[in-house]
Amino acid sequence: MIDSTGYILPPKALNQVYLSRLPMFAVGLVIAPLLGLSTVAVMFKTAILLIVLIVGLYFYTKQYKWVYLSSKGIQGLNPRGGKATIEWDDPITLKPITAFSGIKGLAVQSAKNRGSLFIPTSIATTAEFQSNLNRVAPQSHPLLEVSNNVL
Repeated sequence: MIDSTGYILPPKALNQVYLSRLPMFAVGLVIAPLLGLSTVAVMFKTAILLIVLIVGLYFYTKQYKWVYLSSKGIQGLNPRGGKATIEWDDPITLKPITAFSGIKGLAVQSAKNRGSLFIPTSIATTAEFQSNLNRVAPQSHPLLEVSNNVL
């Protein structure tokens, strides 16, 4: 999509996803040596490796564009993680879902090409996304009719 605008997760939503997993990570680091599943030295090395991995993933996710809008349609990730494009004239169904990562959003399923993509609620409810959607989508498009209650 050449004339498209991409959208990243807002910082508040991104932080919520990552911070919600910290307590589980900390509990695992404390309990594993107590249960004899690992030595403290191994757990320390594992913890350092996981922290580096998590920080790397955080910064990658921070700049990752989840959804693109253009005059031709909408592009985003399908459930398998690949790119999917749905044109504005494709008949679609909309369904609120929660992704495996815990991110809430909207599944957009095309009846024409059986493609589907995911729009995170934290992106779909931003003024910038709504404004651009109103600008590029046809006036009768179902995405324009979706209220914040559904998302």
